[in-house]
Amino acid sequence: MIRRLIILLLIVGCDLLQEEDVYGCTDKDACNFNTDANIFDNTCIYAETCNYMTYASHHWNFSRWIHDYYKWYEYKEGNDDWNAIREVFINNSDSTTGCLQDPTQGHCYVDIWDHSHKVEFTYDGSIMSSSSEEFKEVFKDLCGNNNTWDTDCSNTVDEVENSLISKSVYVIKDHHFYEGIQKYNMYFAGWDDNDLVVVVTKEHGDKNATSPNQITYRSLWVDYNKK
Repeated sequence: MIRRLIILLLIVGCDLLQEEDVYGCTDKDACNFNTDANIFDNTCIYAETCNYMTYASHHWNFSRWIHDYYKWYEYKEGNDDWNAIREVFINNSDSTTGCLQDPTQGHCYVDIWDHSHKVEFTYDGSIMSSSSEEFKEVFKDLCGNNNTWDTDCSNTVDEVENSLISKSVYVIKDHHFYEGIQKYNMYFAGWDDNDLVVVVTKEHGDKNATSPNQITYRSLWVDYNKK
């Protein structure tokens, strides 16, 4: 009886026990990421270690961000739901390129390297920024594209990931990174549930793409930064 009580105490933060496996933990809360987790192989995520950084490492991915960045590039005539999502990723205030007058054009979709915010990472032994001219060539190579202006990523997410591993890429996850992935639309493609995207209008009229996992992350990030 005492031994069973000890086991139950060990899995606090892993939610309820599965009936078929008294040592397992289920994926019913924000702290659990693996439905096959058990208390013996460190796959249970305990409450005290479940913070916004842990959550981001399981749900936001650099290779997915690269692969899916241009996912909403196409303007679809008559598809208001799709175009409303696309709208948050375009530059619809630039009159010099006509995007203010006609945001349906492809060039109005902001390129991944044309943001004031950025992802910094190591690449071939140097630190590189996603907001740089050099990143155009890196994006082309990682995606297996023929040209720097191609918007479809020819490689799969796994192939992009394998390329990043071969280059020993390490994403620099500083405060700006962790703040940005819950705040700015440019980072949205990196979330693993970006297919569940919805657009919300904020207090001052700004529109943001969001998803269940991003919302959970934002809650964890805000709670931590209130301390």
